[in-house]
Amino acid sequence: MVFKKLNPIFSSTILKNFFYLFLVQGSNFILPLVSIPYLINTIGTEKFGLVSYSQALMYYFIIICDYGFNVSAVREIAINKNNQTKLNQIVSNVIFTKLFLLFISFIFMVALFCFVPKFNEHFKLYLLSFGMVVGQCLFPVWFFQGIEKMKFIAYFNFFSKSLFTLLIFMLIIKNEDYIYVNIFNSLGNIISAILCYFFVKNYFNIELKFEGFESIFSRLKSDWMNFVSNFSINFYINSNIVILGFFVDNITLGNFSIAEKILTASKQLIIIIFYSIYSKVCVLAKESIDLLNIFLKKALVSLASIFSILGLVLYFGSSIIVKIISGNANLESEYYLQILSIVPLIISLNVPAYQRLLAFELKKEYTFALLFGAVINLVCNLAFVSNFGAIGTCISIIITETFVTCSLHLFAINSTKK
Repeated sequence: MVFKKLNPIFSSTILKNFFYLFLVQGSNFILPLVSIPYLINTIGTEKFGLVSYSQALMYYFIIICDYGFNVSAVREIAINKNNQTKLNQIVSNVIFTKLFLLFISFIFMVALFCFVPKFNEHFKLYLLSFGMVVGQCLFPVWFFQGIEKMKFIAYFNFFSKSLFTLLIFMLIIKNEDYIYVNIFNSLGNIISAILCYFFVKNYFNIELKFEGFESIFSRLKSDWMNFVSNFSINFYINSNIVILGFFVDNITLGNFSIAEKILTASKQLIIIIFYSIYSKVCVLAKESIDLLNIFLKKALVSLASIFSILGLVLYFGSSIIVKIISGNANLESEYYLQILSIVPLIISLNVPAYQRLLAFELKKEYTFALLFGAVINLVCNLAFVSNFGAIGTCISIIITETFVTCSLHLFAINSTKK
């Protein structure tokens, strides 16, 4: 009974959360991966690189709109899920704050893409791609994570990604259609998000109430450190392909994007495990530090085992994986994937340390680790990419993730002593 209660793999609640999060994150990346061979054959590697580049740019605005609510809002909802009044207040505040950030992001994007020549060249592609930001902003994954009812969001998310995949196969039929790929990606999310809010209102009795801009600014201020840490970690994840795009041609960018998307898909398993156990960690942090320590130690062993195996699969199976994803053999993409195969293991090892810092709201500690990681990533990319191209990007990713993991553990060990 004790093992079942504490072990992050065998806890029944966590297993349920894991399963439904697997459906969510799996549909986020597995279904789009299904369409990659078709896209490469239809629009070509060069245009596929452009589409991937525009997606990376949009993630900056997605990060701004998310503002760290995937951590702070989840924690607040997990603690107050039985308090209807407080729940209404939290949900309303988060939604209206995200809408405000969405408006600011759109204005900034239009101004940026109008005046920067590199972006202005493909302005229509980027404008249509902004639908990705709208869809991600409106989709309330954070709410269902907080109340630990992931099955609902899994259904909506599976619908949205299935719709995206269907539209790709039906409507992307020639090279010039590449500009519509991201808007199809967005439509499923936007439709699902609208349906989702009607469901939340009726099933969970959530009443939205706008409490004025003062409450929005107060929320932005209170979550500032979460935003900085969230922006930092996503900055060094998404900046790799953005910086690479300034130094290499679109074909090389497309080849790297194939390996990068496979890596991103594999990292979704880390995200699934992270959010499957996060609510449990928050509760244990308030109940018992001893139970929390046992829980996180078992989580670390489980993560090390799972992602060591995954790394070996990515390395030795790179040729088969790339051929399945891209539709044909690609030695360049295979080589990049082999170099990056160790990255999921490195990232997975920081999950227990990161969750400990989050649970005890040690914002300065984890924010510093992630912010400094972003700086290191930027410096490494600028130093290595100009000389080694995409290989330099791979080296930068490994150095950055290793630094972040080590830093988070050092801060977590120090917090345990305190």
